[in-house]
Order: sequence, then C-alpha cells, then structure tokens
Amino acid sequence: MKYFIKIKKNFIYDINQIPMQKILFVPIEVRSRDYFPRLLISLMFASKGFDVYFGRKREIELMTKFYTNSFYLGLQTTKTYLPFYKKLKKNNFKVLAYDEEGLVTLNDETYISTRASDEILNTIDFFLCWGDKQFNLIKKNTNKKQKKKILNLGNPRIDILKKKYRSLFQKEINEIGIRDYTLINMTFGHANHFLGGEKLEKKLKSNNFINNKKDEKIYTEFRNYKKKRFLLFNNTMLNLIKNNPNEKFVIRPHPSENSDRYNYLKKYPNVLVTKKYNVIPWILRSKLVLSDYCTTSIEAKILGVPSVSYKVPKKIHFLDKTFFDNSIKLNNFLELNSLINRKKLIKSNPISSLKKRLININDNFFSSKKLFDHIIKSSSLEKKKSSIKNFFNYINAKFIISFYLLFFKNVYAEEKCKNISKSNLKYDVERISNIEKYKKLNIKKTCPSVYRIFK
Repeated sequence: MKYFIKIKKNFIYDINQIPMQKILFVPIEVRSRDYFPRLLISLMFASKGFDVYFGRKREIELMTKFYTNSFYLGLQTTKTYLPFYKKLKKNNFKVLAYDEEGLVTLNDETYISTRASDEILNTIDFFLCWGDKQFNLIKKNTNKKQKKKILNLGNPRIDILKKKYRSLFQKEINEIGIRDYTLINMTFGHANHFLGGEKLEKKLKSNNFINNKKDEKIYTEFRNYKKKRFLLFNNTMLNLIKNNPNEKFVIRPHPSENSDRYNYLKKYPNVLVTKKYNVIPWILRSKLVLSDYCTTSIEAKILGVPSVSYKVPKKIHFLDKTFFDNSIKLNNFLELNSLINRKKLIKSNPISSLKKRLININDNFFSSKKLFDHIIKSSSLEKKKSSIKNFFNYINAKFIISFYLLFFKNVYAEEKCKNISKSNLKYDVERISNIEKYKKLNIKKTCPSVYRIFK
C-alpha cells in the first residue's frame, strides 16, 4: 500500500519515493574533472540500492545539513574542510575523502602538512589513495589508529580513461573537429586565480588554510614560486606559437584560473583558447600534450598521447621531483621546438612507470567497485522503512535550498561547475547504464544542479 502526504493543493508527494536509507552524497567541484568519474561511482551505488545525491558541491554541502546517518564522498583533504567534516561527523555521517589533487602534488613534507594532516585523519573515516606512492607516504607519517583509515583503492578518474568508457567522449571528440594540435594545459591557479590574488588569500585565511604567520610565509613563498613558473611558461608558450605559425595550438586554462589573462593569444590564427568540454577528448585529438606540472600529463600517457612537462626546474622547492620522470625529457627550448616540428609520430612513453602512482591502471581494476565493496564490508547497512521525519527533511532540503540559492550566488563555484541539466544527466546515466548493464535508474531533481539517483 502506498502512503501520500498532501502539502498544498495539487502538490502531492509519495513518501515511498523519498530517500530513507543508505544515502550517499557525491559532490562535484570541477565539472570537467569530476563529472564522469563521480557519476560512475554514483551509478554503481544507486544500482546496488543506495539513494545517491549527485551534483554541484556547494548545493550538496547545503543538503547535508538536513540529513544524518549517511555517507559523504569528499573531494579534498586540506584543513579548510575540517569544520565541514566535523559537522558531518556530529550528524553520524561516514566521511570518505579523496584528495583529487593527490596525484600530482607537492613535495612529501609539504603534502603531509597540508593535505594529509593529523587533524584530517583524526576526523574523517577513510582517506582514499590513488596508488602505492601516496598510500605509502601517508602510512609512513601516521599512527596505528590512523593507518586503518588509509585505503589504496585508486581513483575513478583513472577508470574513466579506459577503453571501456571511450564512447562517453565521442560526441565531444566529433564536435572538436580539429586534430593533430599541441594541447597546452595551464596549471597556474595560485598565480592567476579567477578571484584575483588578494581575494584568494582572504579566502584561504577565512577557510583556515592560512592560520598563522608561519602558514602565511610558506604560502607567500609558494605563490611567488608559482608566479615565476607562470611567467616562464607563458614566455615559452608564446615563443612556440610565434616560431610555429603552421602548427595548431589549443590552450586550456585551469578551471580555477582567470581565462582573460590568455586573451592576448587570440590574435594568433593558429591558437584556440578554451575551457570547453572535458580535457579527455582534447587529449585524444592532440598529437602532443604540454604542461608545466599537471595531472593531464599522466592522463595523456595513459591515453597513449606523448606528453612533456616543461621544464624541470633547477631548484625543485615545493614540487615532487619524481613527477618529471613520467614525461619526455627535454633540456631546453630548442629541443621542445624541434619536437613540435616533428612530422613523424612522436612515441609516447610506456605506462609501466605509473604503476606505483596508480593502483587501478590495470584494465581489470575499477576503483568504483572497490569502493562499494569496502563500504559494504565495513558498514552496517540495514534497510530502514520510510519515516515522516525523513520525509520532511527531504522537503525542507528541497525548498529551503532552492529559495536560498535565488538570493545567494557563488560566481566562483558556478565558474568551475556550470549548471547540470536533467536532460544531459539523464542522457549520460543511460549511456553508462548501457555500458555497465544496469537496470533503469530513476532521476529526480532535488534543487538546482543536484539530483537524486535511485532504483
């Protein structure tokens, strides 16, 4: 028998359709980075009976205020998230967190202090690692209790690069049209931030990333270091473009960057500056990927496209020097310019060197499945009946958040993740479901850019 509650005239909800048990919140922060990998996870869990809330991070975080006894799949492990994670824990959430920037990161000492601190590990339930390198580094710097929280399950951002999912990007590949260009991926959010340097620093202070004079000193040194790299890389890029008028270049600013800083390049007919689409189809259509210090160099390598991280600094400072082992070695600009001009196919480095960094590089290892298996084994997941209390929590979340968002905009959050339409999400859910052979899943819009996905 079905039960109904009438809220207003002609406005009826079936409480059997309201999430009541096994709830997972899956936020996405950078759409071009997070959307497909986290949709893989969401559909895996939804197909197994979870109610999954999938959508833009800001709205997802607001939704969690109305729920208890749920799971939250975090994107970041910096101290800035401590207050939020602590609030989740007070409401009996299980918090599992990836460091989405943990593949290409800072040197060991800086990484541990900023992204795998005692405070974070004491708060969250599980820290999810990309592979052996990150896993071993964190374990080496933790106590016995914390070690149990560190899981080496891989990241679905690597899963999505496998041939099994290549069809998900075919539409964008076709729309790009051009091919055989040099793809230049920028990674200078701290030197060229969307908000500007002063506002970024204020934001970091308000979020407790910068807590004291020592933090401020370290951050200032880091930002100045990145500014120097930014200027050097821009100079290199401009010289390549001028020296190779017959070669095509696609410039992709980082999602956190101010794209206007690259408008000066638009006067060159052989240059396209764009943030459009996921980076994967752009990599697949390119002949070479060039970056300073970026995850895309590793993604390119996995996809079989040669990549160059230019150039290895004489003084490493904050960077992880082992990262540069994964790209083509070049000593100077002449060698880089010669590589751009090569008519023969450039050979990509073998991916065997990535095995220590990526546990799920194997075609048969899927991190979304490993994550689901772990949650099933480690958590008590009794199915609960619908309740009036949970029903009203859902209603409150749906309407209060929608009303709130009418008046409080976050331009930066919307810049990184544009609105997610139901039609596009439904299309992508159907495509992944066909690949995975899932039975039809339901999609209900909860509030702008957040959807409930369930069986």
